[in-house]
Amino acid sequence: MSWRWPPDRGHRRRRVRGNLRTRLFVLFGLVIILATALTFGVTHLVRRHLSDESAMLGGERFTQAQFARVWDDPVTRQNLAQDIATCFDVGITVFDTQGSVLLQAGDGAGPENLLEVRRGGELLGRVAFVGVPADARWTATVGLGIFLLLLWIAVGLIARQLIRPLEQLTEVARDIGAGRLDSRAALGHRGRGEIGVLANSLNDMAGRIQQQLADQRALLAAVSHELRTPLGHLRILLEMAEDAPDPRARLGEMSREIQEMDALVGELLASSRLDFSDLHRRDEDPLALAARALERKGLAPGLLKVGASVPEKIAVDATLLGRALANLLDNAHKHGGGVDELCVAADGGELRFEVADRGEGFDPAAREQLFAPFVDGGSERSALGLGLSLVRRIAEAHGGRAFARNRPEGGALFGLAVPLDATTHD
Repeated sequence: MSWRWPPDRGHRRRRVRGNLRTRLFVLFGLVIILATALTFGVTHLVRRHLSDESAMLGGERFTQAQFARVWDDPVTRQNLAQDIATCFDVGITVFDTQGSVLLQAGDGAGPENLLEVRRGGELLGRVAFVGVPADARWTATVGLGIFLLLLWIAVGLIARQLIRPLEQLTEVARDIGAGRLDSRAALGHRGRGEIGVLANSLNDMAGRIQQQLADQRALLAAVSHELRTPLGHLRILLEMAEDAPDPRARLGEMSREIQEMDALVGELLASSRLDFSDLHRRDEDPLALAARALERKGLAPGLLKVGASVPEKIAVDATLLGRALANLLDNAHKHGGGVDELCVAADGGELRFEVADRGEGFDPAAREQLFAPFVDGGSERSALGLGLSLVRRIAEAHGGRAFARNRPEGGALFGLAVPLDATTHD
């Protein structure tokens, strides 16, 4: 259950970081382009209306002068009003000094602009225009407001695009922290680039933790079952020894039960070290490790077979590798009719430890189940325990593999291989 990152993580990190920079560059670049376009648009609009306002002021002065010139000629004054109303599409109403209407020309709708007509300082009357364009400053203000609103909307959309996936990831992280390990991040099309990598890593982490806790619960149940059996036997043996004339006759059986419990505790400790990737590599003699494993199991040294090109030293965790070899030998003894040989050989870039047994072999369809947790391999028996599962985990922790195959001459061969490039200790 050791956690490992993919070997190309450096390349992936550089690619992810580049994706983030690219997306931010593009998004904020679009905002800058939009802001620039709107700025030029508003500026053009303001300049146009300011130009219109200047032209309007000039037109007002011209209109005042023309009406002052023809004020005393009603016919000419009427014609002038009609010409202005037609040319500028406005409504004109002419008043005398008392406010009485003298004439009207054209139609118009909108704000009214009132002009005084004077000659030499003397007030002759007033001219009202209906339909004159609104004040340019008001138009500029509205345009600027629209520009700011669009910019705010664009920034809000970008912030929403960036924050929503992070908010979901935060919720998932809170759920995991609260013990709801089935919570997963589902970002859909938003899960691209570094956000997608983060979501996948978070989901993978939750799945691994969930699986590890499930394995630990199963392990606790298995350990409780396995310890209860030898403890029960010890209790019975103690009761029998109390009534026996010679209690020492039961010591051998008691010793075997204690050894069984000690072996189980050793497997648990090895499993715990693997859970935390706690390997202590040292340069070790592989033949000495194999011979020591045979000796501890009380097997003859002649069962050790040595292949060609076996290195003198290899960097391994001697305790864990010794546990793996012990499990291979136990598997052959319990389920394979006994150990036929323990072979150490090197080829194909790896060093192999192979235990051949004298049994009937195993069903090839059940090959993967042989290395499953809490299953010991054999042709006739499966029992709760770590067994070959621990062998595979120890091999993989060293960068190697575990394997099993049937022998043509009968029996099965179980083993593990570690890379030969580990022959030098770091």
